[in-house]
Parts: sequence; C-alpha cells; structure tokens
Amino acid sequence: MDINLTKAEAEHLKAVLTKISQEIEEKGGWIPFSRYMEIALYQPNLGYYTSALEKFGRFGDFITAPEISPFFGQTIVNTILPVLDKLRIYGHPTRVIEIGAGTGQLAKTILLDLHRRGFTLDEYHIIDVSPNLIERQHKLLFDVCQSHGIQTRCQWHSEFLPSFHGVILANEVLDAIPCERIVYQDHAWYYAGVGLGSKPDQPLTSAPGAQLEIQPSIDNVADGYITEIHPQAEAWFKQLINRFEQGLLLIKH
Repeated sequence: MDINLTKAEAEHLKAVLTKISQEIEEKGGWIPFSRYMEIALYQPNLGYYTSALEKFGRFGDFITAPEISPFFGQTIVNTILPVLDKLRIYGHPTRVIEIGAGTGQLAKTILLDLHRRGFTLDEYHIIDVSPNLIERQHKLLFDVCQSHGIQTRCQWHSEFLPSFHGVILANEVLDAIPCERIVYQDHAWYYAGVGLGSKPDQPLTSAPGAQLEIQPSIDNVADGYITEIHPQAEAWFKQLINRFEQGLLLIKH
C-alpha cells in the first residue's frame, strides 16, 4: 500500500528507522518486539506519542470517542458522580486521575459536565509522557477553567501517584503499552524479535529471539504460530492496583 507522506513525516520516519536500526545493530542483530514498540511510540522527540506530529482527528491517524462528541464524557460523569459524592461524604478530596489524556477533550467534558451539575471537583490529575500533548492539555483546561469559573486544580505527572483515593480513568491506554510477540517453533516458544531487512522497501523484518524462560502450556499449536503476551501491561496494572486506596477504576480497552 502506497502512503503519501509530507516532507516532515518522511523525515520523521527516517529518523525513527535510523534509531531502531542502530539499536538492532548494537544488540547483535535483533531487539525484542516490546523494545521496538517502545521506540516507535515513546522515544523522546521521535516516538509517535512524544513527537510534535499530529496524531488525532482529521489530520491525524485516528479519532477517539471524546473527540467526536461530549456524550462519552457525560456518560462517564453519570457513573463517577455518585462515587465522588461518597468520597466527599467520607472526608476525602474529590479527585479524578486520567491516564493518557490525549488532547484533553475527555477532561474538558468531565469538568464542564460536573460544573453544569453543580459539583466542584477538587483535583483533576493527568498522567502523561508526551510533552506535546501535555502542552495542548494544559492550554485547553486552563482556558476552560478560566472561562467557566471552574475552581478545580489540574495537575500533571509522568508516573503514578504514590497512593490515591478517587476515580481513575484509562481510555485506550492498555493497547499502547508495549507487548511481546512470541512464536512457536520446534516444540518451544521463542520471542519474535525485530531485525534488519534486506530490501530498501523493507528495512525491518521479523527475527528469531531467545527462548521463553517460562513456556506457556498450550497444546496443538502449529510451528510458526505467532501470538502476543503482555508482561508490561500486567506489571502496569499491578502497580496501579497497589497504589489505589479507594474509589472507582474505569478502563476502556
């Protein structure tokens, strides 16, 4: 499939491929798929989510529900408002923690809808790693709070808070956590890594990796079968739960 890239997009793609290729060479010919995915998405200034290139909407690659209309955010408010009321009754600050807030549209809708219903949220926390998106979120929410007299304190973090009571939102986050691809070969499971391709139009290719330390007990699998495992997502979820004291957790794939 031919894709027409702008000059900026082509230069950015070349820089990403150069970074990945250099790391493959340094690591002896292959890197785990999780590392490839980490570079492609999160490498500072180069990754999909950390670069300044447009990601969402008409000029981006995809669109999420909060970008289309306020209905998604208003539906979430219907669910979280009783929880926030309970937290206030029990003497806790009312907090929403959003992980990976995109352009900030979901946060905007939630703050506006809570304000419309007469509920002043104490704190709205955003956990994000993209400087470009954080800048957009900050401007959007500052303007919204200023223009509507919303007194909520908005704060940004690069990692989980040590512990918290409140509502946690994760909209389309889990599928952006790097995963491992594994392949079944000769009665054993191996990491399916990423290596260097031999063709100009195929700079990267699949490469065999090390054998898994713990073998999945799956029967009747044909040689060459490839699937995924998600140790990083599992670790992410455990860390989240260990710091979550009380409230409500909402995850949308």
